[in-house]
Parts: sequence; C-alpha cells; structure tokens
Amino acid sequence: MSEKLLNEILSEIKSIKGEIVNIKTTLDEHTQLLKALEHRTEENTAQINSIAENVEYLKGTQARQERILERLSLRSIEQETEIQFLDHKEREHEKEIFNIKKRLEIA
Repeated sequence: MSEKLLNEILSEIKSIKGEIVNIKTTLDEHTQLLKALEHRTEENTAQINSIAENVEYLKGTQARQERILERLSLRSIEQETEIQFLDHKEREHEKEIFNIKKRLEIA
C-alpha cells in the first residue's frame, strides 16, 4: 500500500476516534441524566404512594363520619317523633285538666 493511502486511513481512524470520544461524552451525559430521572421517578413514586395512603385513610375517616352522621340523623328523627308525641300528650292532658276543673266548678 502506498504511503498516501496509509495516511488517509490513519486520518480516517483519527477522525473516527474523535467521533467515538464525542459519542462517549454524550453517552456519559445521557447516562447521568437517566440516573437523575430514575432518582426523581423513585422520589415521585414514594410521594404518590404516600398520597395514595393518605387518600385511603381519608376515605376511611369519611366513611366513619358518614355512619356517625347517619346515626345522629336517625336519633334526631326519633327525638322529633318523641317530641311530637309528648306535645300531643300534653295537649290531651291540658284538655282533661280543663274538663276536670269545669266539672269541679259545676259541682
């Protein structure tokens, strides 16, 4: 082979080596970015899991509160019914007392 051809091949090899160095540098940068993204993804996943746990806790708390409110509502309805019954009985007794007083006045 001629010296000219060897020099061209050598020049091409040097050029390829330079490109390989650039590719390696870019690859290292991309690797660092991917590691940073992976770390951030792990942090986000942990936060999402924490939020999901909090949501489940709140759902449980809300369900308990709804059951309590339902029981209180039923008690309130029962008490209202009792008040109406007692009010009705009071009116009946007042009428009876009035009638008894009238009879006593007549006698």
